[in-house]
Amino acid sequence: MQIIQIFLASFIVTFSFFVFGNFISKKVISENTQIKISLECIYGSILISFFSLFLNFFIPINKMVGNIFILLSLFLFIILLKFKKIKFNFEVFISLLLISLISLILILYSNINRPDAGLYHLPYVKIIQDYKIIFGLSNIHHRFGHISIVQYLSSIYNNSLFPKEIFLLPLSILVSSFYFYIISHFRKKKNLKNDETILIFFIGIFVFYSFNRYSNFGNDATSHIFFFLFLIQLFKFRECINNIDSIANLSLLSTFAFLQKTSMILILIVPFVLYLFFFIKNFEFYKNKKILLSFFFIIFWILKNTIVSGCIIYPVSLTCINNFEITNYEETKYIENETESWAKDWPNKKNKSIKMIDYNKNLNWFSTWKENHFKFVQKKFLPFLITILILFIVLNFIYKKKKFDKNDEKIDKLKYLICFSLCMMLSMFWFLKFPVYRFGQSYISGTLIVLFSYLFVVNIELNKINYILRILIIVFFIGAISKNLIRISDSHNFKNPWPNIYTLSENKSKNIKRENIPIFYDNEFVYFFSKTECLFNESPCSNYLKKNIIKTKKYSYEFFISKSE
Repeated sequence: MQIIQIFLASFIVTFSFFVFGNFISKKVISENTQIKISLECIYGSILISFFSLFLNFFIPINKMVGNIFILLSLFLFIILLKFKKIKFNFEVFISLLLISLISLILILYSNINRPDAGLYHLPYVKIIQDYKIIFGLSNIHHRFGHISIVQYLSSIYNNSLFPKEIFLLPLSILVSSFYFYIISHFRKKKNLKNDETILIFFIGIFVFYSFNRYSNFGNDATSHIFFFLFLIQLFKFRECINNIDSIANLSLLSTFAFLQKTSMILILIVPFVLYLFFFIKNFEFYKNKKILLSFFFIIFWILKNTIVSGCIIYPVSLTCINNFEITNYEETKYIENETESWAKDWPNKKNKSIKMIDYNKNLNWFSTWKENHFKFVQKKFLPFLITILILFIVLNFIYKKKKFDKNDEKIDKLKYLICFSLCMMLSMFWFLKFPVYRFGQSYISGTLIVLFSYLFVVNIELNKINYILRILIIVFFIGAISKNLIRISDSHNFKNPWPNIYTLSENKSKNIKRENIPIFYDNEFVYFFSKTECLFNESPCSNYLKKNIIKTKKYSYEFFISKSE
């Protein structure tokens, strides 16, 4: 019964993605209905996220808001259907069901992302649902300062129709929508007409290999998926410089990737530069709703960051407003250094006397990182690299192009150069600032993907390998799904169908809501303290015990202010 409930909930969330996606994906042109549907679901998640973020400035995203949102989705669908602004037929219905089914398989009997979900993903969702935006929230837990927009997307699915765990579904549906997007490119038996399909093929292999466990998604998987979508759009470089809506797509995808991971900030430069070079004279910025949405999205996100932490981008201390009463500059500076040093394998440092700020400089961290985390990076990337290398060698041997192929003159080398240069630049930025695998996997894999895509197009007769690629992508997809089906079979006896949200334990009997310790300052309640992870228990909650925090209320907004001892 619960499995049917999760499937139905998954379909409702997917349906709402699809409905809202129709508002901003009208110019997503594709001959393939399934590709269009998957993109509408993905773009819909962006608009819903903005809607949730905007509302939280004024109200908590409680069950009443969630109920109204579900009704609004249905109402908008009826209106769009009446005025023929949305296409909904049997093919669309089946496509939404398939996305929901993939989502069900990914999330069923799975775990939350441990420990991050327990530390700050779930506690922040609970705060959004219980409170409108809180000033200085990062003062009780620094991770609340660099939350993902996905937490806002998740929060709005707080309603009376389904269990509270429904907020876990948007993450799996975003990944399943991208799965469906990849598979849809290879659905029809037709020749591969362009090199974009080769790029998507390699991206598909990496996604099926890397993002097939819900418990590993966290705030990382979807940010990398949006980077891949951005890369696919940038690959249409000639179209981007001639079509404002193509730049608008780049703008929206890069914005949403950045709002999930601050480390994605550099990709925002690309649509901005393209707009300056090709469109600023026409002032077409004001005519495109995707660019406008991107602009307002970033503005509201910056405002949210400033309210929550006192910094435009947390924990970048240079962006902090020092005279704002909620700003704790000294702690932010410490967190900034700590975050970078831990990314550079600080716990395994050999020189025990070195300070964090010095450890981060002049590659002092490199030898430690090389001996430890670099091995993990190698372990993760080598299977993918070996797979595509073997594939290239075999297909190049069998279907090698003739030395002088006239079609080679038609290869647009500029787009390969732009995409490769971007991925290399981002990979260097990742290496120098935060060389943790999960932060940079799309950058490094993107570099390999663009390189091998070019090698394939230059050296192999594409029209002879379309059937092989179609079979291979299906095999990798089935492999990802089978891995989850095996997991479901092995764990259904001792796990809950929904991932546990009150405990990190996998055991279903231990998923019990607990009471945390209330912390007081001058006999006034401030927040709840948990000796372990807060998870989805009482809010606002932190696993850091800070007794020098006071809570005040101004203009109906709550303020957490750090006072010196």
